Amino acid sequence: MLAALAMVIVLAGQDVETAADSVTLRDGKVVLGQWVEPAPRGKIALVVRRSWAETAIPDRFKVWQAAESPWVKRARADRIRRLEHWKGESPVEAIARWIDDELERLKGSDDTSPLMIVTINRGDARKIVRRQPDSARKLRQAWRGKFDDAETRPVGELTSALEGRGFAMSDVDAATIDDLLPVPAETEPRWRARRAATEVALDPSCKFVQYQGLVLPEGKPAEMPDASGAVGGLLKSLLGGEAQEDPLVGKGKELAEKGRVGMLVTKLETAEDLSGVRVEIILYARVDETRWEKATARFMTVRGDEIRPNEGGNIGNDPQVQGLFRTIEGLGLDLPADLKQKSLNIGAATQRALGLARTAIQPDLDALALPVDRPGRNSK
Repeated sequence: MLAALAMVIVLAGQDVETAADSVTLRDGKVVLGQWVEPAPRGKIALVVRRSWAETAIPDRFKVWQAAESPWVKRARADRIRRLEHWKGESPVEAIARWIDDELERLKGSDDTSPLMIVTINRGDARKIVRRQPDSARKLRQAWRGKFDDAETRPVGELTSALEGRGFAMSDVDAATIDDLLPVPAETEPRWRARRAATEVALDPSCKFVQYQGLVLPEGKPAEMPDASGAVGGLLKSLLGGEAQEDPLVGKGKELAEKGRVGMLVTKLETAEDLSGVRVEIILYARVDETRWEKATARFMTVRGDEIRPNEGGNIGNDPQVQGLFRTIEGLGLDLPADLKQKSLNIGAATQRALGLARTAIQPDLDALALPVDRPGRNSK
């Protein structure tokens, strides 16, 4: 009897499966959606497509909609208040324009979201089926693509349909769905992190690269910092150059004076024995006038002996790097050939580590940042 009453959790691997997690209720009805963790104690939380729930389980849908209405209104009012405060701090034009559009959207309609988060008492669940992460990602992609049978189409057919729409078939596309959900109730630290991620997405001047006591603007979005700078900083250190005090403090003060809350810093570190490099990308959120805290961070390390023989060739052919070596030799310093090669290897390792770190942190930034490219947004 106990076995018959026990709730069963099954991971993907059934005969014909869809991309949706499912919860079979005591009355035999099935809720399709995607598992959310953590859930309130004694509850199951699922992301459910609103139009699917309204059609498939209308009685449950009415209960869920009534339950979410009060907190959605409060969260919406909090979001509007926070955006107006943000605008009052006189951000750059691109951010001000984005805030205006967002305020207009929030105030102009109730903006019923395509997705909703619902909770189910664990005692009401007879069976739970959870899908593998790859299938879960495809369900999110199908929701983004507005598939009207995202929850019920066999996963093989859904995969083909997604490929036909040009969706990425790897975890490079994390398929975030925050913008498809109601405005969430958020703590002040969570809001600061969201605002920070949104600022760095909209304003490239909030992005910096730090190495060998220097903090420089990152440059154009998606553009790798000049690896020759890493080589130059390394050689300066090897030749006895003194490290400066941390200049990041000054950058933080400058951004605070401009009303910014976000700062994205890529830190490059070289091992003292030249064995490799460490790249850490950090999103900082400002807490007060002088204090910044990490909102999210990712790091990658690459050893010099992982670099292929010709991988540093492009850096060695860089006119800046060649000029740097000529300058040092012109000072009468005999730069050993093996030191030159180690420096080039460090430059190549830096480029590789940068690419890996950026790939690792992008899903975190996407999950935090508010949508900056909603359809119909003013692009002037």
